[in-house]
Amino acid sequence: MLLSAGLLSLAVPRAALADRWSIDAGVSSEVTRTTNADFGGTNSGADTIVDLRPHVRLHVDGARIKLSGAAAVSAIGYVDRTQPSRLEPDIDLVANVVAVERLVFVDASARAFQTSVNPFGARPDVGTTSENSLTTAVYRLAPRIEGTTPGGGIRYRAESDNSWTHEFGATTDVTGTGAAGYFGRHTLTVARDPHPLGWQLEGQHAETRYQDTSQSPLKIDLLRATVDYLFWEELTLGLRVGRENNNFAFAGEDTSGKVYGVQGRWVPSPRTDFNGYLEHRFFGSSWEIAFKHHTPHLAWNLTLSRLLESTPQSLLDLPPSENVVGLLDSLLTSRFPDPVERARVVNDLIARSGLPASTLQPIILRTERLSVVQLASASLTLLGVRNALTFTIYRTRTEDLASGAPLALNDPAANNSQQGAQVELNHRLTPTTDLTASADWSRITALDAVGDDRTIQRGVRLKVGRLVVPKTTVYAGARFRNLSSNTVPNAKEAAVFVGFDRRF
Repeated sequence: MLLSAGLLSLAVPRAALADRWSIDAGVSSEVTRTTNADFGGTNSGADTIVDLRPHVRLHVDGARIKLSGAAAVSAIGYVDRTQPSRLEPDIDLVANVVAVERLVFVDASARAFQTSVNPFGARPDVGTTSENSLTTAVYRLAPRIEGTTPGGGIRYRAESDNSWTHEFGATTDVTGTGAAGYFGRHTLTVARDPHPLGWQLEGQHAETRYQDTSQSPLKIDLLRATVDYLFWEELTLGLRVGRENNNFAFAGEDTSGKVYGVQGRWVPSPRTDFNGYLEHRFFGSSWEIAFKHHTPHLAWNLTLSRLLESTPQSLLDLPPSENVVGLLDSLLTSRFPDPVERARVVNDLIARSGLPASTLQPIILRTERLSVVQLASASLTLLGVRNALTFTIYRTRTEDLASGAPLALNDPAANNSQQGAQVELNHRLTPTTDLTASADWSRITALDAVGDDRTIQRGVRLKVGRLVVPKTTVYAGARFRNLSSNTVPNAKEAAVFVGFDRRF
């Protein structure tokens, strides 16, 4: 996958690139001395960990092709062999292709990241391995046709969004079900923008198929009509009605029926966007609310939702891995309106300051499930002259659709609540020296109806980095982690580390 990303960046014709590209490649290495090389596992012991990590972040903005994202792979070895050596990919690449101008488009993406075999175990950490880690890969292909009728009055769109999920490279024997499978969402939309009255007709078929299971494919068919009214230039309110059918029949419940609700969007300025909807579905209330705001020095967003989802669907709809990169990109929009130039500035900023590319996120539940998931999350990035701050907080609640519903196993792995928070502060001591401090906390608890499983993890980290020559940074630091659980061994770890990052 990493090789494919590099070859694709070389193979794209110069006419398509139009010389508008930003590629930030490099290699980093870190040596860590830890008191607990198998944090949260059964083979605890001191060891020295060596990590070599080639990486690339790219942004291509061509006339027919757009490509963005990041790719890296960590080669991790243990001097005293307390843990097996392994390769861990970390990839998030997105491509957008204009196949036929103003008519046919293709979106594609590839992701690979480390996930937890057991959500109540220790979280996988960059540059280390554990007994609770495996690699999840998600591939997406979404061709679509979209355009407007002559005169631009009516918009139309037909899209087939397909994703395939695979799992590999587990550090321990994996028991029970997994996330591997297929999810497809096929949508046909016809709409007219509100001037001041607008409308939209939407038909959608969604299907989930899990690999190696006797469960029949899970299908939902939805037909929805919406009407919007533009009250002011920045405020739109509307109603939505429809009907849905599915194959989830269980325990005599009628899982098909009417859909109805309200929606709205408020965009008071190019820097602020507030939109959302609330509607009645067969599983109760469903909603999605998103708020985004940025200034030249501050970017933050808020998300609230209650949705029905399967594991392949949740993996397809995951936000970008490098969410801090996205926040920095948004707050620098006014100062650097060109996206390619802005990508270079963001890359320089992260490399120079030592800011993380991503923040703490909820643990992905990699089990065959059909769940009602309620999420609340917020992220913030503050950028000053000598200081930079990132903060994130989240809360999720995941539970089976209903007793007797498909894949309702009453298992803590699919019925739990999660909370977490992380804060990271970077302070520039001198023009070439930065100090970074971070702290994180997360908790996962089984719902009362299924058990008392519980795990809490805490961590603090301190790092000092220095730019010794252009594009080369050396750093040193220390971390401490603590794991408290009634399902896996309790654990503590103290570690010191040194490393470098060289960009080409």
